[in-house]
Amino acid sequence: MKTGQKIIIVGGGIAGLTTALALNHVGICSSVFEKYSFSDQFGAGIQLTPNATNILFKFGLE
Repeated sequence: MKTGQKIIIVGGGIAGLTTALALNHVGICSSVFEKYSFSDQFGAGIQLTPNATNILFKFGLE
């Protein structure tokens, strides 16, 4: 991939944000676009499997 290219990611869910994190990890700039507005949310919880959290840890997210 040429340097200076920018990737657009549509969807700010777990997969979209993980993709952005992975691209950042290898030095590729990206932008995430999400249609849904979270302004009226009070909170939420998610649970990730150990395999999923291991991948996030490899990208430096703790």
